Amino acid sequence: MRDYEKLFVTAVHGKLKEKIKGKIYVEVNEEDELFIKITCYGDLKYESRFVNFSDKFIHGWTADYAVYEITKEFKKFIMRNYFL
Repeated sequence: MRDYEKLFVTAVHGKLKEKIKGKIYVEVNEEDELFIKITCYGDLKYESRFVNFSDKFIHGWTADYAVYEITKEFKKFIMRNYFL
């Protein structure tokens, strides 16, 4: 993992911990994807991937915006699973 990837992952993880209660795993994998896994409420598991991480990062994709997108999708996921 490159230095900028490690810094970005750490920032995203910290900001997600402020907003979401549960186990949060964030990494940039070998396929240049930002991978997020959130486990909460017992056995509820949410996974998300953002492809072309390096390109997004170079073009100004910030940790704050990544957290915004993740929390938006996570809220939809929770609403779908609990409030049909």
